[in-house]
Amino acid sequence: MFVAEIENLRIRVEGPLNKSLSDFSDRKKISKQDTINSLLTWFLDQDGLLQSLIVGQIESSDSGQVAEIVLKRIADDSRGKKRTPLRGTIIEKDGKVRHVEH
Repeated sequence: MFVAEIENLRIRVEGPLNKSLSDFSDRKKISKQDTINSLLTWFLDQDGLLQSLIVGQIESSDSGQVAEIVLKRIADDSRGKKRTPLRGTIIEKDGKVRHVEH
């Protein structure tokens, strides 16, 4: 299947969200389109765990495990440890977190 390098997407931004986006874009002197492109670029560059958290695909029953993983990563980052992938952690398509021993 051919994927176009440029695709125009039509998104609906309503009410307060639209005003906030306009205010931000005006303040930073960039277009709404550039703002959205920057957000998408950042979002798609994040690891799967963070992406799942942002789009709300983590099961509430797994939130304790996710919180533990995130806090450990924050602590490791603050200690200057090199960030490693979430070894042994798998996020299923349904958002459930599963741990696998190596």
